[in-house]
Amino acid sequence: MIDLNLLRDPARFRHWVQDHVRFGDLDPLGHANNNAINIIMENGRVCLTERLEIRPLLPDGLMVIKTTRTEFNAEVHRPARLDIGVGIGTVGTSSFSILAGLFVNGTNAATHEAWMVLIDRQTRRPTPLPPEARAILANNIIL
Repeated sequence: MIDLNLLRDPARFRHWVQDHVRFGDLDPLGHANNNAINIIMENGRVCLTERLEIRPLLPDGLMVIKTTRTEFNAEVHRPARLDIGVGIGTVGTSSFSILAGLFVNGTNAATHEAWMVLIDRQTRRPTPLPPEARAILANNIIL
């Protein structure tokens, strides 16, 4: 596990995704609830893997989440434009981590780490990432 405080610096990120706070994201206190923040982080993860064109390299595999970890650093209110910085943390044999930082007006509101594991569609067991996918992921490591 990495120190999520390292993701509070927007200069670390090369890939960015924009989102916004929806009315349904708000809790009784008037700020985006923890679940909504994690859904926003999920959007960042999905956009990154689409941009990197990883899925077509995995015809017999599925990417599943093993672990996620989020730290909430500031309240997020509506309306707000959200900037999600995303990148790769670590690449293993059958897994890799995606790192993210959520920023509102340049201020870090949350940091996030998710471990993805490639599993075989049939056996549902971890399977090695193809070399092409490993190379793409390795080229996008941010820490």
